[in-house]
Amino acid sequence: MVTIPRPSILAACPPGSRVHTEEHARSLDDALLRYGLPGFRPGQREAIETLLAERRLLFIAATGGGKSLIYQLPAILLPGTTLVISPLISLMLDQVAALERRGIASTFIASSLPTEELRRRLREFAAERYRIVFITPERLNSPRFRAAYQMMRRPLVAVDEAHCISEWGHDFRPTYLRIGELLREIPPDRLLACTATATPRVRGEILERLSLPADTRQIVLGFSKPNLALSVRRVRSVKERDRRVGAELRRRLGRPTRRTKLGQGAMIVYAPTRGAVEAEARRLARLGWACRAYHAGLEPDRRVAVQDAFTAGRLNVVVATNAFGMGIDRADVQGVIHLAPPGSIESYYQEVGRGGRGGGLATGLLLLLDSDVAVRRQMIEGSAEPSNPPPPSAARPEAPRPEAPQPAGTTGLSSLETEALARANLERRRALFRDLMHWARSRACRHDALVRYFGEEIDSRLGCGRCDRCRRPWSRIRRAWRWVTARALSR
Repeated sequence: MVTIPRPSILAACPPGSRVHTEEHARSLDDALLRYGLPGFRPGQREAIETLLAERRLLFIAATGGGKSLIYQLPAILLPGTTLVISPLISLMLDQVAALERRGIASTFIASSLPTEELRRRLREFAAERYRIVFITPERLNSPRFRAAYQMMRRPLVAVDEAHCISEWGHDFRPTYLRIGELLREIPPDRLLACTATATPRVRGEILERLSLPADTRQIVLGFSKPNLALSVRRVRSVKERDRRVGAELRRRLGRPTRRTKLGQGAMIVYAPTRGAVEAEARRLARLGWACRAYHAGLEPDRRVAVQDAFTAGRLNVVVATNAFGMGIDRADVQGVIHLAPPGSIESYYQEVGRGGRGGGLATGLLLLLDSDVAVRRQMIEGSAEPSNPPPPSAARPEAPRPEAPQPAGTTGLSSLETEALARANLERRRALFRDLMHWARSRACRHDALVRYFGEEIDSRLGCGRCDRCRRPWSRIRRAWRWVTARALSR
């Protein structure tokens, strides 16, 4: 059970004062111990102190970088109820369960709840019986919710997956565009926007749509993942793709023997469609891997069972659509394989980043089959069925979306606005996919190109040394020559 600290004297002290700073440090250290963690990860203390003192923060950290602590720890320090706006109910459930295990009163509010349960939670929310409440952006339009929230103490609002606010966010959802309206109508004391993937363009749009000043502190922990060995391979047939997948699994996990290989790590295989997921999971299971399928078409109990089995180490491999991964925190994922290209660099970066979260070496293998690339383009254009029916692996891709579908008219947008947004979103999807394919075909170091895409400046003369581009002999020679030349000219 976590004992909630009393409201600290730091609220009455001017930011930057000696008392304020010392009390901050003591409160944070004490709260962290009560929370059950031995210490902060890099950047976390700075982010929390900035949020508490300056009251506004845009926090960018890679998948597994500990973003949730940035709002959870202030939530147990500050009086009142912290509101967390999150896109996926499955992610909310994971966080609520983890908070309740620590004795922190929390819940989520979403349209998927039965009517009576939803009303009960709203009553308890209005009575400030929770420290943290998670809510989908669609529920922000509810007059009942707004009336309750306006009468409460509002110490902090955290907008998770904040890239969705931007029209260039790869998980773009129109209701995210309305978050800024609520915050202007009912402003909180503090506002945090956090995400794992945001280019400089997206970061600027996040600030604008949330009405945050241009000089709002941005803490970016970096996008480089040097422990990932990234590679892209063009394959000419499904059989060749199957061979590549099998070779990569054996290289990272050994031979597929269920009895001896469980507990030795795992791999995630991403496929673009539910049909492809089911087919690949059956194929790998026949080869002897402890393997299960995961996609949004499965019954909720089955999805939970697969996720729990993977987290507990009872599976070698999960084959999944992009519905799998958020909230997964397993340190021994040895690598991620993409059977086909995802829709954007942002999607790829999030998915491949689920490998090597414990800091060990992991691989990221992206396979390109011409028919899969063509189908992805057709799906971006929005055609219900491709003109040339593809193999079973190339049925309609599964896109990120809310767990519960929202009825028409609940987004707060007019039909003309919705149509205009749909057209603009099509152009964005095309541009994002072009960026991904340009990255896949580029001769540059994979890591260098990724971090530059996200606006990070690095010294890239020697490359990462691990990706398929850097491992080529002539590439290493060229990079070494550039490094020697630069050193000579700098003297």
